[in-house]
Amino acid sequence: MLITNNILADHHVLIASDNEFQREARLRQTLWRMKKGLPIGEHRGRQLGSRLAMPFAEESLANYLTHNIRDVVRAEVKKTQKLYQAPRIYNDLLSSQPLCFNLFGELQLDLDLATEVFGHLLGEAVRVKGIAFEHSPGRGDSTFTGDRSAFDVYVTYEANGRKGFLGIEVKYVEDLGVKEARHRSRYDEIAKKMGSSPRRLCRGSGADLLSNSGGITYSHARCCSMRTRDSTRAGSWCSTHPAIASSKPPSATTRRARPTRRRSQRGPLRAFSMPLTRPGSDRGRGTCGRGT
Repeated sequence: MLITNNILADHHVLIASDNEFQREARLRQTLWRMKKGLPIGEHRGRQLGSRLAMPFAEESLANYLTHNIRDVVRAEVKKTQKLYQAPRIYNDLLSSQPLCFNLFGELQLDLDLATEVFGHLLGEAVRVKGIAFEHSPGRGDSTFTGDRSAFDVYVTYEANGRKGFLGIEVKYVEDLGVKEARHRSRYDEIAKKMGSSPRRLCRGSGADLLSNSGGITYSHARCCSMRTRDSTRAGSWCSTHPAIASSKPPSATTRRARPTRRRSQRGPLRAFSMPLTRPGSDRGRGTCGRGT
């Protein structure tokens, strides 16, 4: 897709700080908005094609794909303990928060379907018991990570008579090189208990405990802290992100990724990446890995 500055300007999405992927994603979302006939929003008093007009966006929840997902969102934003950011959860077509609901909202309402999906992704027979959004085992609790962050999506399941969980961090257009995570001594303690170094708990999986991305750091550390608290549960951590290459179109809805398993007295933690691509590909399905 050839994207020029003139095309971006004509669609009110010429943003100097955007990288190549952000430019394309912003334009594609704008074209989707225009096709749907949805009103354009603003940013700092100027029209921005990748935003929906307020209060229309909040009232209609047009940023969400189905009636079921909209019902999930309405219920979630009423929960005062959840930290949803308005108005971007309503009007920002490039926000990862709406993406969480569009990806997993239907699954929360259909646990049989969720069982099929996550059994495929985890590579084992599971029974999904629940899916939560913006979930934390204990905000500010020093026995976990001591911060106030949360999993974007949190899945609980049973497999072979054993309880398990999957913590998911969802990314869309975030620049992972910009927001540097604050290091905490608690992360060193968690890494030591997991039998790994503070630098990497899951070497080779793309999950760096001290990654520049705060969300990835906090989410991964939180998952590990839960394993150190309860070694009887199986634990997995996963990041989802678009898999768009500039040289060729993406090829599969998921890509095979080998999970790294760090064994210690606390047991292993699975970590893997789940790239998302455009639908309709016929080049294989792939899985997100398997571990015990």
